[in-house]
Amino acid sequence: IKLVKKTTDSSIGVSGWTFYFKPTTGDTVTKTTGSDGTISLSGLTTGMKYTVTEKAYDGYLVPTEQAKKCENC
Repeated sequence: IKLVKKTTDSSIGVSGWTFYFKPTTGDTVTKTTGSDGTISLSGLTTGMKYTVTEKAYDGYLVPTEQAKKCENC
């Protein structure tokens, strides 16, 4: 899969942003966006459900529900 993190007011990708991909079973995979704001993730298990959350950075708001899920990442 390819994930792109962009600012709300431009089409420019945001680099250095951390995301957590947690499968229903197994270990969480941590990935950080590259200079173009993208993450490419391969090797995902077909049929497996993943919860994707992003790291809460100072000065940015993350929905409370999402932040709680990420505490154990």
